[in-house]
Amino acid sequence: MRKKLLCLVVTINLFIAASFFISNIGVGYSRLSSDLHNIIPMCIKFDQPELFKNDLYLNDLDNFRYYTPFFIQTLRFFSKLTNGDYLLSLNIISFIAHIIYGLSWFFLCYILFKKKFWLALILSILLRGII
Repeated sequence: MRKKLLCLVVTINLFIAASFFISNIGVGYSRLSSDLHNIIPMCIKFDQPELFKNDLYLNDLDNFRYYTPFFIQTLRFFSKLTNGDYLLSLNIISFIAHIIYGLSWFFLCYILFKKKFWLALILSILLRGII
């Protein structure tokens, strides 16, 4: 595959990821999935253990320490870079995930369809919208 075509794939995926990033700037907690409504308080509890003392679930870190630790720790790491802004941290993680997701679909289609570049590019864009 030529470098120009590879740059096109990367550029398209960067554009899509950046579009999602921009559209999610300034959105509130109401746009989050129900799972993230649970994860953000967990991150807050890890960062500030004195909070949620009277909560049935969040009062003790051992109640949820096992719950998707990689995602929670990644979100906490990015929140340190964004001065505790968990929504911006989620947006950054989403940006990275969109790039990886789009490029992975392209390369999978490229391999499956015997190195037909344009078919792989179109299918990878359509699949990311469908799935």
